[in-house]
Amino acid sequence: MSLHVKLGGDQPIITLCRLVLQKAYVDPRISKFFDDVEYEQQCTKLSNYFIMGLGGNDNYTADGKGIFEGHRRLREEKGLNDTHFDVIIEIIKESLIELEVPEDLRKELEIVSEGHRDQVLGRSQ
Repeated sequence: MSLHVKLGGDQPIITLCRLVLQKAYVDPRISKFFDDVEYEQQCTKLSNYFIMGLGGNDNYTADGKGIFEGHRRLREEKGLNDTHFDVIIEIIKESLIELEVPEDLRKELEIVSEGHRDQVLGRSQ
């Protein structure tokens, strides 16, 4: 059974993504990465990415770019690095707890999220 199904389908994942972004947009450690990003558009992108990555429908689009290219500007212009990625992982963990996601599913989702570190940070495509 996919993690998408275990989490309850699209709506719980959308709720998680909205909560993560609400926190990210105001966290002083990473908010600079969202200065010029419209919230609703980013919610849709992140939700679709998570839904696809967790085994749901593939409605994800990064304006024709993959994860590596989609984060290039953030790496090159804003200095996106491991410290920032760690903050996102921290926010995801906090949000999962806040939403009362069972621990076994939290751990699965953390592993999946962590698995994208090298692509986001430009170390692999």
